[in-house]
Amino acid sequence: MKNRVDKTFTAPIFSRIVAALAAATAAQPALAQFTLEEIVVTAQKRSQSIQDIGFSVAAIGEEDAARYAADAGALAGQIPGVESYGSGSHLQSFFIRGIGLNEFAGNFNAPVAIHKDEVYVSKNWMTTRPSFDIERIEVLKGPQGTLFGRNTTGGAVNYYTKAPTADTEGYVRLSADEFSRYGIEGAIGGALTDNLDGRLSLYRSFGSGGPQDNLFDGEEHGEPDVTELRAQLQWNLENTFIRLLAYDGSDKSETPAYKGPGIFNAGGGFCPEALSGAVSDNPARCFKFANVTGDPDIEIEPNGLRTINQSQPPERDDSFYGGYLRIEHDFGDTLLTSITSFDQYDRLHLEDSDSTPIASADLSYFNDLEVFSQELRLTGSAADKRLNYVAGLFYQKEELRQADSLNASANPGPLPPRLVGQFDQEVDSAALFFNADYQLSEQLTLTVGGRYTEDKTDIQAQTSVGLNDVRGREQLPATTIAVVDALDDDRTDTDFSWRLGLSYGLNDTTLLYTNIATGFRTGGYSVPFGGAIVEFDPEELFSTEVGYKSDITDTLRLNAALFFYQYDDLQVNVDDPVSPIVPVTRNIGESETYGFEADLTWLAMDNLEIRLGYSYLDAEFTETDRAMTTISEAGPIPLQGNTPVNSPEHQFNGFVEYTASLSPALNWSAQADFRWVDDRFLEVTNQPADTADAYTVVNLSLGIASADGSWDAFVWAKNVTDEDYITYINNLPVVGFKLDIYGEQRSVGLSASYYF
Repeated sequence: MKNRVDKTFTAPIFSRIVAALAAATAAQPALAQFTLEEIVVTAQKRSQSIQDIGFSVAAIGEEDAARYAADAGALAGQIPGVESYGSGSHLQSFFIRGIGLNEFAGNFNAPVAIHKDEVYVSKNWMTTRPSFDIERIEVLKGPQGTLFGRNTTGGAVNYYTKAPTADTEGYVRLSADEFSRYGIEGAIGGALTDNLDGRLSLYRSFGSGGPQDNLFDGEEHGEPDVTELRAQLQWNLENTFIRLLAYDGSDKSETPAYKGPGIFNAGGGFCPEALSGAVSDNPARCFKFANVTGDPDIEIEPNGLRTINQSQPPERDDSFYGGYLRIEHDFGDTLLTSITSFDQYDRLHLEDSDSTPIASADLSYFNDLEVFSQELRLTGSAADKRLNYVAGLFYQKEELRQADSLNASANPGPLPPRLVGQFDQEVDSAALFFNADYQLSEQLTLTVGGRYTEDKTDIQAQTSVGLNDVRGREQLPATTIAVVDALDDDRTDTDFSWRLGLSYGLNDTTLLYTNIATGFRTGGYSVPFGGAIVEFDPEELFSTEVGYKSDITDTLRLNAALFFYQYDDLQVNVDDPVSPIVPVTRNIGESETYGFEADLTWLAMDNLEIRLGYSYLDAEFTETDRAMTTISEAGPIPLQGNTPVNSPEHQFNGFVEYTASLSPALNWSAQADFRWVDDRFLEVTNQPADTADAYTVVNLSLGIASADGSWDAFVWAKNVTDEDYITYINNLPVVGFKLDIYGEQRSVGLSASYYF
């Protein structure tokens, strides 16, 4: 096991750093020659300085977006209170302040919503689409139901792509790493006529290898294969703006393979290393099937964390297309905005869940999803611009077909040949929303917002035991031995979410704020393969936040927030006794979370930027009568008093960039970023086997660039200390193994860009 980091030093050190930096800045009058840039965001669906918004918002600009947008773990690691879950896999999701999705089935909406150009990305697995040619990324913390809809109890991560411009411009970027993975992306755009601009963007990643070695076939695993083409047209008329975007792409990548340590002694019973969690660091110590096969290739997981022995390592075979039409018309003091979008996503994910060279738990996830949405809103001002408001209507229709199948035909344990879960689900969601800021005085602003939502869900579902697999896009019906559960049902969920806030400008550069808000995540159905279908109710959140935002000097910015969350009817993916083989999502009760965050930006010199961040979480299930299974000799484990998954007590992150001139035509720069994440539980049962140890990841880059900004080239190293750290755990005591996903090992690579 890794040495644990002493938790007592983090907050005091952070406080001393802030004080020292403030004193150092005040002592250097020469620093007034350069200043921090104003960051403009649209976190309230209108343009505002990030320092004027009365809740916690983080923004990643164009330069940092090029560095972090494609890597959810790296992006999350630079924002206090944000974590990435199952990084790089098709289980990937964002957690904000301990709130996120830990469910791998295809019909769940994450409590941290993702938007691309304000279009809601309704399913977490749709985020495998590449993020490129990005103008900025905004991370909104806390419930965002007022303006960004249901299922945003944790917050929102909003990507904004670069729009066409009248100026002819573009770029080409090439990259390669030591594992024979390559990338090329680029864009070109400019004026097509006097009032029509266009932009064409392309992303392609490919390779001939990967960071994992598969003993089963002697091949390297982890080869990327992603393509997306994006085309845009933008009309700029006298009072009307029209933006049309269309995209098409595919993802046929090999995703990070699980490590699947066994959990039994030879002959039966949990081995001590499985109970203590040490088997994750020593996967070859325990047996997967209690050595009943007598074959070590089947029973024993390879010890090397980057070595697998799998007949079906995970891979994607996805295709997607869609786009949106955005129309804005300016009436003077009021702007009318219409966003009409359509997305089609065809998903097929394959994996070897128990990490063996036989078909003992080979999984197939298939989803066919179509989503249509329409938003109409008015944005404007009144009362001599003391009142700023946003009000609108939203509608979304979602049609989803899913078929999940587990092939256990060669399993030596108690599993039947096939376990199948299939359903057709249709969701209609309609909402009315508003948000208004009213300036009560020169210093004091009142914020009021609300959203009424009605969700209608229809489902026809069946789980069964079968003889043949439903894998593939043809989705031929399985030959059914027995129907385990079936459902033909519908439900309607309604909710009114609201926000009330006060912001006080202490002076021109300092804002104090407080707000209370509610959040709502719609109810639904959990359809496990071969298990009991579970219906769950909406979860609700009440949050309180108090914050401070200040440009202490022209070169030093400090933002901080205290928050308190109360959850009711919390939806959690659990190993419930009603579904002993496959986890299900259900309501488990209430939870409370206290927290603190701070981030600091300091321009130490005109060519040296330092960013630091810290977060603290104290989260607990406060009222639940649920008891869940895990790797334990105690049987089902009560959840009362436990900590929710992926809620580390402390996190610390930082970034340093130094630039200097080599000659009048050439500059060089060095960058370093790091994140330290405390111990955390990745199963709600909070047993030793559920624990992911604290870890530190450090990334470095060194590059040169032309002084006129026309090109740059970098050599970089990710995870330079080659830290072994877990991003996902799923403990399956009934079927005899556990699933661990690790963050990627050290990798070194090159990138070069040309801008025109």
